[in-house]
Amino acid sequence: MSTMDDRWVAFLIVDDRTGALTAATECFSTRGVSFESVNTLDVHEGRGVLAFVFAGTERLARVLMRTLQRLASVREVRVCSAADPDVRAMAHATIPADAGAIAETARDADADVIPVGAHAAIVTGSLAAVEHVTDAFRDAGANDVARIVLPPVWE
Repeated sequence: MSTMDDRWVAFLIVDDRTGALTAATECFSTRGVSFESVNTLDVHEGRGVLAFVFAGTERLARVLMRTLQRLASVREVRVCSAADPDVRAMAHATIPADAGAIAETARDADADVIPVGAHAAIVTGSLAAVEHVTDAFRDAGANDVARIVLPPVWE
């Protein structure tokens, strides 16, 4: 059974035009859904990708998917469980000088951590793994963390 605490990711391919993001966010707000994050991803050849992470029931996720599909600027919608290991993410974080424990956390979470200079890192993996590692960064004192949910392979 699905609960309001279940987390979902909605991926949208949209036309690159004024109001596309506003129309999509309005679908969430009119249903009382607050999203954890919104990513505007690559815009190429007149189309862009949006990713919304939100909490809700499975029924609510299906309703949002159907509603988003009816928007004039939306070409395709996919909604996935945020716990699905195929939902990929990456993050950039400024990390504290002593990051040894964080590297162990990354191994435990099955995420890849790539050092960038002395005090930064890029993290890649499933959304859950990237969230786990970036939460560890924050617990260790990082205050500059940016996460992005990557779109699925569109066929």
